[in-house]
Amino acid sequence: MAPELHAGVTTPLSDIYSFGVTAYALVTGRLPFAGPSALYYSQKMERDYPRLPAEVTARLRDLIDRCLMFDPEKRPPNAASLLEMLTGR
Repeated sequence: MAPELHAGVTTPLSDIYSFGVTAYALVTGRLPFAGPSALYYSQKMERDYPRLPAEVTARLRDLIDRCLMFDPEKRPPNAASLLEMLTGR
């Protein structure tokens, strides 16, 4: 779950974070944060997850990294921007 949900706050940017987690899992076959659950928040804050494999395109790596930003305001603002980042249009 998005870091802000730990404080009970949800916004559309929380869904962008969830997209990043899902995309990471699809590419790597595992979740970005391994826990234990007591450490999830600090792992998210420090973006402490294994980097994506080198064979993942730079564009996709950047997209996932930006979606997993701790600060919601640093994430892509909406789904249209995700598509733009993926396609370069």
